[in-house]
Amino acid sequence: MTSFSKNVSCSVLLVLSDFISFVLSLYLSLGILFLIFGGDEYRISDGQLDGWVGLHWLLGLCCVLWYGIRLRHYFYRKTFWFELKEILRTLVIFAVIEMAVVAFAKWDMSRYIWFFTWFFAALLVPLARMLTKWLLNKMGLWQRETWIIGNGKNAVDACKAINSELNLG
Repeated sequence: MTSFSKNVSCSVLLVLSDFISFVLSLYLSLGILFLIFGGDEYRISDGQLDGWVGLHWLLGLCCVLWYGIRLRHYFYRKTFWFELKEILRTLVIFAVIEMAVVAFAKWDMSRYIWFFTWFFAALLVPLARMLTKWLLNKMGLWQRETWIIGNGKNAVDACKAINSELNLG
């Protein structure tokens, strides 16, 4: 497999894992709230629920586009903590956007749904991304060839730093 096709495969799988985990958070929260409250706590009509589900799917698409275009998560390799910070910050911003749209649309919905949806998104998106990278690494797709230009102590230190951060591949 060529280096280009490995990179494209990694990017596509990361995009899919982010989008699926983002959207899955919505259905997971609806399912859990249905089990806990028996559906009485939704306080949202079917038309409004459909609109909110559509909004969440749209925000999922926008979030993936933001990760890819602005933050370059699918093309550049970043350290774990830096990438996690960007993921969580982006999710908080999109949660606020969703809350604002729900408020402006005057949808009468339970805050439990919103809270659990974004709680699960904050858990699932980073976990799904870590799992995807781990699987890509196990399949031999995540590792990249790296050239270190230089010699001596600086080159050895650079090699140790790259090898110590598995997220960089």
